[in-house]
Amino acid sequence: MPHSDDFLAVHDPATAQAAHEPGSENRRWWGFAVVLGAGLVLLCALTWLVSVQRGLAALQESTATRADRYAATLESTLDRYEFLPALVSLHPFVRGLLQAPDDPARVAAANHYLAEVNRRSHASATYVIAANGIALAASNAGEPGSFVGTDYRFRPYFQIAARGEMGRFYAIGVTSDEPGYYIAQPVEAGGKVIGVTVVKLNLEWFQRAGGGSAEPLMVSDDHGVIFLSSVPAWQYRTLGPLPASLHDELGKTRQYHGRDVTPLPLEPLTSPVTEWLAATALDPGARLVRVRADGTNPDGSERADRYLELVRKVGPAGWTMQVMAPLDPVLGNARNATVAAALAYACICLLLVNWRQRRQRTRDMLYSRRLLEAAYDELERRVEARTADLMAINEKLEEEVAERTRAEGELRAAQDELVQASKLAALGQMAAGITHELNQPLAALRTFSDNTRVLLERGQLAAAEGNLSQLPT
Repeated sequence: MPHSDDFLAVHDPATAQAAHEPGSENRRWWGFAVVLGAGLVLLCALTWLVSVQRGLAALQESTATRADRYAATLESTLDRYEFLPALVSLHPFVRGLLQAPDDPARVAAANHYLAEVNRRSHASATYVIAANGIALAASNAGEPGSFVGTDYRFRPYFQIAARGEMGRFYAIGVTSDEPGYYIAQPVEAGGKVIGVTVVKLNLEWFQRAGGGSAEPLMVSDDHGVIFLSSVPAWQYRTLGPLPASLHDELGKTRQYHGRDVTPLPLEPLTSPVTEWLAATALDPGARLVRVRADGTNPDGSERADRYLELVRKVGPAGWTMQVMAPLDPVLGNARNATVAAALAYACICLLLVNWRQRRQRTRDMLYSRRLLEAAYDELERRVEARTADLMAINEKLEEEVAERTRAEGELRAAQDELVQASKLAALGQMAAGITHELNQPLAALRTFSDNTRVLLERGQLAAAEGNLSQLPT
């Protein structure tokens, strides 16, 4: 009969057997899980990158629109006041004052005129400076903190105007301690500068245009000093370290006197991912930056905030306007899109796993069915073989039984014959004994008779008679 190992070797091939071994199945499942995990990582990375890329493009487009609007608003304001110092310089009251600065009537007329101009133009202050740098008349004459009598020779806008050019300067007032934008126009007569007319504008309203902490907005001068900012902590900070000579110049001009001008911890994001995003989603004038944690964030926190920075050049003084759009909404949307993609991928993976399990179950059922069919066929073959063997054994047993029956018959016959022979032998022995018992007296009688006959022949009657007397009775 075939052994069970022979059955497995014939009906369970090595490939099928290996395919259904527990270790092989576990390896396949681990491989499947690794592939799904790699797919999840790749999908999340691509989803995040694409979402951030599209979010940056949309954020740049919307921020560029607002930046252009902010720049246009500031430009229009500066342009609207650009002509005012020249207009003031042409008025007879101003020229009369510069020609006779010691005349009280001319001083009073000039002060009244400057106050009226300042009121109608909504400027912060309007004043006239003599060629020696001393303010002769001002719109705030007679008020506390009046500019009249103040020496402005240290101010760059006066120095530029004194050379016959139009001076523009943003600084904190040394008298009023209020920041403002100064526009200076030289007043010429006879080919030389006899005085300077100055209009001061308050631009503090502009730093509120950025919507507070939602979208930081800042304007820096040609030295990189931030003089307007929607984030108060960023105002009077620098975009980079200032050289010592520039620090000395700021001290001499008292441009930001009383303010500690320190660098703003602003730095570009330089990782390979951000560089790729900047190259694929941003225009050349935009970049990704972060403000490192030092308590200067819009919300007062000490975390590093990341922004999309758009730069616009504004004003004739070479200012730089920077609109800082927070990246948190873009990153949040990308994170949400990534989570949604991961969940969708997880659902698909669950469906795939379920489908694979059902397929594996079906495959196992088919394999088990094939094994059962093979086992059934083998069992039938074994039953047939065993039946044939049993039939052969049965026939052999029948032959043996018949042979044994015949042998028993022969044995009984032999036993009967033996009994008969034994009986005959007993009879023979008995007959021999009887014969022996009979032969002895007969022999004695024959002997005595022969002796008697001989004695009679010899005539020995007495001896013969004695001999006969010896015969048994």
